[in-house]
Amino acid sequence: SAGCAYITHFLIPQAHYNRRNLFGRVLNGLTAQLGSSVRDFRLGDHYIRFKDFQDGAMIEADIFIVDPKGNREFIRAREARLTLDESEARLIFDLRDAAVTFQTDRKGKDVQTDLLFERLTREIDLSKDFKKGKSLPDLSNAEIEAALRKELKLRRSDESLRTEWHRRKAVALAPLAFTRAAGPLGMLLKRGGRVAVLAAVIIPVFAVYYPLMIGGVKLGEEGKIAPALGAWLADGVLAVAGIAAFRGFVKL
Repeated sequence: SAGCAYITHFLIPQAHYNRRNLFGRVLNGLTAQLGSSVRDFRLGDHYIRFKDFQDGAMIEADIFIVDPKGNREFIRAREARLTLDESEARLIFDLRDAAVTFQTDRKGKDVQTDLLFERLTREIDLSKDFKKGKSLPDLSNAEIEAALRKELKLRRSDESLRTEWHRRKAVALAPLAFTRAAGPLGMLLKRGGRVAVLAAVIIPVFAVYYPLMIGGVKLGEEGKIAPALGAWLADGVLAVAGIAAFRGFVKL
């Protein structure tokens, strides 16, 4: 239980966040420092290439950007700095001494415009590749508790936050519920052979625990039942069933 508590409260939320935002963390690294082997990269339809990286800026950068309407921009800048806005899932370019070639399709004809800028700002929408902010499984316990106290603003209902808070506690104590069911199942193993072994694995885990856990958590998040009841339902049913079965075996 102690091991499960550490995994569910610390390792899993961080692993969820790291996995989802690997793309964002790679881009974020470009705003600080860059390996000498990386000189170009592609972001969907966009392409970025540069000659050198010094003092947090790309030197002699060529940037190709396609907007949602299909218009194309080719930018050659003496200096380009990147900023990753994680909350809005966008990459912001701060460009110096930029020559811009803008191409658009008007009535079936390509129209090209060339412009020069001493300073220019451009953005790339990353929402398709990089999720905005943190999802519920990514949140640490401290963040969940801060959100429930209204100290942290999240786009989550109180029911979903309370359900997630209780769910992590319930998962941490799930081994104790399984030990309650293991006693009578262990007695059953001596009498039933291989069938009993399969039953000992399948019935508690796949036929009882997971359906009740998934269903209870969903009902709790939707507010149809109390968040605590939804999160602890699977543990409670498994523990009570194990105790009842154990008493039945003892009487036999």
